[in-house]
Amino acid sequence: MSDKFRKCLPFIALALLSVTQSLAQRFTSTGSVTGTVYCNSSDAPARLAIVRLVALQGGSTLSPGASIQTETTLNGQFFIASVPVGIYAVDAELPGFISVFAGRTNAEVVRLFSNVDQGSFASVPTVSVSSGNNSFVSVTLKRGAVFTGTVFYNDGEPARKTTVSALIFSTDNATLTNNTSARVYLSVVTDDRGVFRIAGLPEGLYTLEVQISEMQGQQLAPVYLGGTSNFNAAKKIRASGTDTMDGLDITLPRFTTGDGEVSP
Repeated sequence: MSDKFRKCLPFIALALLSVTQSLAQRFTSTGSVTGTVYCNSSDAPARLAIVRLVALQGGSTLSPGASIQTETTLNGQFFIASVPVGIYAVDAELPGFISVFAGRTNAEVVRLFSNVDQGSFASVPTVSVSSGNNSFVSVTLKRGAVFTGTVFYNDGEPARKTTVSALIFSTDNATLTNNTSARVYLSVVTDDRGVFRIAGLPEGLYTLEVQISEMQGQQLAPVYLGGTSNFNAAKKIRASGTDTMDGLDITLPRFTTGDGEVSP
C-alpha cells in the first residue's frame, strides 16, 4: 500500500461514515402518531373509525399526497408507528359523520390545503411528525345530513343492488348553469327493497344519481333525481345540518338494449 493511499484512508473512512449516517438518518427519520377521535354529537369515542394521514406539499419525506391509514379501537384511540417525518392532514371516516376528504383524491387534498382560502379544509387538523418523537392529534367528527328513498323500475318493482350517489355541486347557488359541475360525495347500494340511505352529508346543494349495472355488456346511462337522464334537468336538493330528507324516490325509465329488448 503506497504512502499516498495510506494518508488518504482517514478521509475515505470519514466520507463513508458520513454517507452511512446520511442513509441511516434517511431511513430511520420516522416518528409516531397517537390520537383520539370523538363524535361531536355525544362526545363519545368514534369506535372503529378509519383515520387517514395525507402528506402535504413540502412537509413530508413521503411524496405529497401519499397517505397512511389505520382504524380506531373501541375507545376511539389510534396509534401509527414508523411515520416518516413531515406534516400531515388528518381526517377520520365513520358512517353518519362528515368526512372532509370524502369523494376527493389525495392529490386534491394536497392542492386544496395549498390554497390560501381553504374553505372547509380550514378546520381539518394537521400533525407534525418529528424523528423519534410521538405526536398527538385529536379529531372531532360532526354528524351530517341524511338522504333516503327508494329506487323503482318503471313496473313498480324495487331496483335492488343499484348504486345511488349523492353528487354535491361545486357552487351552493340554487341557480345553476349547464356548466356547473358536481362530484360524487358518497355512494351506497340499494337493499332488497330498493331502499337507500346516504348519511354523513355536509351542508350544500346536491342531486342524486342512480347507476344501473351493465346490461348485456352495455353500460346504461345514469338516471338522476327526477327520473331524468339529463344531468342539467336533475332535481336539486339541499342538505342542512343533521336533517333527514326522506321520500327521495326515483323511478327508472324503460331502457333499450342494443338488440332492441326493453328492460325491465
